[in-house]
Amino acid sequence: MPNPARVGKPEADVTRRPLGQRRREHTRLDVVVVAHLDQVLSRARPLGRPDEPPAGLPEQRADPKDIVQLKIRLDRYRPQVWRRILIPAGANLELLHHAIQVTFQWGGDHLHKFTVEETDYSHAGFELYNCLDERESALHAVLARPGSKICYLYDFGDCWNHTITWEKTVERDAGLRYPHCASGGGDYPIEYWDPDSDRKADPFDRDALNVKLRCLTRMSR
Repeated sequence: MPNPARVGKPEADVTRRPLGQRRREHTRLDVVVVAHLDQVLSRARPLGRPDEPPAGLPEQRADPKDIVQLKIRLDRYRPQVWRRILIPAGANLELLHHAIQVTFQWGGDHLHKFTVEETDYSHAGFELYNCLDERESALHAVLARPGSKICYLYDFGDCWNHTITWEKTVERDAGLRYPHCASGGGDYPIEYWDPDSDRKADPFDRDALNVKLRCLTRMSR
């Protein structure tokens, strides 16, 4: 079916214009497009680092005895899944890894790594290239200030990416065991999803989750 917008408009008007004229028109169009893109990109924020604090801010590292509140969000997953946990600032990244595995109900069958700015951390036994030992890296040493972020990647095949944000420092509660889940949202993700299965995601249960987290208390001391 002919395009109504082109009915009665002979194409000879376009194709029979001198070649030099058409080239000049295309060149002017390219210049306009490039200028517009330059304006858009100049206002754009770098990808992969949303809400990053401006450069040059002074460090405000937590004391190792402090309790830090972290929000952990599973990236690119709908409906959104997130957990807010309390953990000692003196804990190492290995403890944080185990806490994430429990709070998101991962099976622990795959490799993982943390990334803070340009530095990677993982378990030394994995022998990953250019990764520091997570067991020798404490939270207060890698988090420069409230608002700092850590990227956590679990399973290098399916790529379950998490963004960890240090929200604030809170007072230690003698009645709590750490790490502790303060809140959360979203059902547990299904790690091995089968399209032929009618399995449903397990609902988030904060109280049951904190019972499981108690097994990590010894590691946080």
